Amino acid sequence: IELGEYNIRVNAVIPGYLPTEMGADISDKIKEQIIGKNVLKRYPPTLTLPLEGGGKGEGEIADFVHYLSTKENISGQVFNLDSRVI
Repeated sequence: IELGEYNIRVNAVIPGYLPTEMGADISDKIKEQIIGKNVLKRYPPTLTLPLEGGGKGEGEIADFVHYLSTKENISGQVFNLDSRVI
């Protein structure tokens, strides 16, 4: 609301674990520990639905941020890009 008069939109993008070159050397055990800390994993399994493949990498986030930057009517939102769990 405070920045709207200046035509400034504010959104937050929260990426989950994504396979990247930087994380290529991380062991599967560590990866599962990172993914396991997802807040939805704390609830009964019926509320979590793992999706195949997970994220595709940094490009996926960049594409979403680009899309978000082109939409003038989206502001004040938080987007959790965790394709492992919905």
